[in-house]
Amino acid sequence: LEKYNEQITASEEFLKNSTITINWAEYLPQIEPLFEGKEPAISNIAALETKVSKNIADSKERKQKEVANLERRLTLDMQRFISPNAEILAKYPNWTADVLNLKADVAYLKEFEDFYKKLSQEDLPKHQKRFKEWLNERLIFDIANFKTSLENKETEILESIEEINTSLRDINFNANPQTYIELDVHKSRDVSIRDFRQMLRDAMPDPAKLIRNEDSELEDSFIRIKKIIEELSGNETWRKKVTDVRNWLEFAAIERYRADNQQRQYYVDSQSLSGGEKAKLAYTILASAIAYQFGIQNEDLRKKSFRFAVVDEAFSKVDPENAVYAMELFKQLNLQLMVVTPLDKINLAEPYINSVHYVENREKKNSVVYDLPMKVYYSKKEEFVKE
Repeated sequence: LEKYNEQITASEEFLKNSTITINWAEYLPQIEPLFEGKEPAISNIAALETKVSKNIADSKERKQKEVANLERRLTLDMQRFISPNAEILAKYPNWTADVLNLKADVAYLKEFEDFYKKLSQEDLPKHQKRFKEWLNERLIFDIANFKTSLENKETEILESIEEINTSLRDINFNANPQTYIELDVHKSRDVSIRDFRQMLRDAMPDPAKLIRNEDSELEDSFIRIKKIIEELSGNETWRKKVTDVRNWLEFAAIERYRADNQQRQYYVDSQSLSGGEKAKLAYTILASAIAYQFGIQNEDLRKKSFRFAVVDEAFSKVDPENAVYAMELFKQLNLQLMVVTPLDKINLAEPYINSVHYVENREKKNSVVYDLPMKVYYSKKEEFVKE
């Protein structure tokens, strides 16, 4: 008993002079279950001490193992951060220099925390601001210009068609009854074209959301633009198709009666036409397009200008009636024409030409060109035919 009293006195003295503050209320709930309902007494205090000490030692060992595992995982994560894969290094060339002072060791945890704070509190807001400026000033501006340029080209085509139709109205396609050709144009029904145009529209941010300072709208717009760029870069066939504005439109030809402008025929293609009819339709549209390209208007017919066109093998697959129609058409549009044709077809062009450039291949070795005014040509025509 005296021995226990001495121990109690020594313990009380130790606790009185100790600078360590222990919150017994915090630890008591963890210790009490070890007493197994027994109140501490002189008779069992030693056994309880041993039991509590063992429990604390076991708990400490488990915690040390947990800490060791945590440190090992933390070290691996640190190493992966310091030395990322090649894709990350390629995307961020300055990565290695930025983490030069970091080491894969828990002792450097404070340095990692400081690096994170600097990145999140200083660098990230700065880069977010740059990102927004880049989106607003560059990327969105560029994609808007790209979209506008394509749409402007479409508008130019539609305006050109209207100008060509103006020329076509002055040309009789059939004489009895009199008809003329009108080009018909409408939006393409091709799915890939429609999807691309929708992608361009969707890529632009919603102005109302930007006014409300919804930052997510810029990010969403960036993701949509990124998708367009990836599609254009990764699929050359698709890119060539959807960015060629001519593919945005579908064309057909309408034959109308001149008397009342009512439709006579609608030509989606020329498959149902004979060879001569195909050529006649093609000549009509092509000649009008050439006249438009040269800017030829009715009031300009007497002005000197370059409006030269070459027609090779002009009458090879055309009957005489349609050949004469073609020549009358070129005359009506006041085109300067060179007709390349074999000698047996030249009679179709004779009433419309001012000179003949006759090519003779002597002994299949040397070619000679004779430049002949029409009077000289007519005088030598029989001689050429005999040869």
